[in-house]
Amino acid sequence: MNVWTADAETVAASYHRIEARHPRRFLLGVGIGHREVHAEHTCPYDTLVSCLDRLGSAGVPADRIVVAALGPRVLRLAGARTAGVIPGMVTPEHTRRARSILGPGKLLLPGHFALVEPDVNRARAAARNRAGCAQLRERPPASRLH
Repeated sequence: MNVWTADAETVAASYHRIEARHPRRFLLGVGIGHREVHAEHTCPYDTLVSCLDRLGSAGVPADRIVVAALGPRVLRLAGARTAGVIPGMVTPEHTRRARSILGPGKLLLPGHFALVEPDVNRARAAARNRAGCAQLRERPPASRLH
């Protein structure tokens, strides 16, 4: 669920319908997305915390939620309050660092991609175009944990 566009209570009701039909087979992914795409100008971290609070109040168990976390602050939040993280388009180095922040016992479900192309510049251009994200063309990778 995108925290900017989806209502936590509505999503929680959908979660409960799915859980009733397919017990323990569904994880709810929660993510901030790209704030610049949305009109909201509130703090993304606070918005995510509020969303997790609302999902919890609506009865969604913490161990059935994963967060699309990239940076260390959100990784720590997810490690403390959810089953784990599902970072997308990350490097193996990001995954190693994410594991060290999360600690053992939490889900770490990274999205790794590979492109076979011997020319590094052509590979990067192809990957950026394939991803279809203007942000990837103009900004450094969000997956850096600096």
